[in-house]
Amino acid sequence: MAKHKFKEGDEVAHVANLKKKMFVNRILYEDKKIYAGTENGERTHQVKRFITGIECYWYMVNKGSKTDEQEYDKNKFHSKHLIPWEIAEKGHDDVYKWIDERQ
Repeated sequence: MAKHKFKEGDEVAHVANLKKKMFVNRILYEDKKIYAGTENGERTHQVKRFITGIECYWYMVNKGSKTDEQEYDKNKFHSKHLIPWEIAEKGHDDVYKWIDERQ
């Protein structure tokens, strides 16, 4: 089935922690040279762009402060471990159904 395309600003959850809302900060790419054949006896290459991960951030409430300040943390995830927030809110059954439809 088709993979889900995430974009910057999307609300997501990690498959292992469906209750924590995260936001897609940016899509991480890496350019690689790929062998494309030979031309005039010389090897030619193409530059291909691959997604290496999705950087997400989430807010944490600092309960120790007087004003309950919000801080944020961020990390890099593989796209197959992220679930759209609107699916994650519905619960485990809908999440597993959504995952099964995309495999």
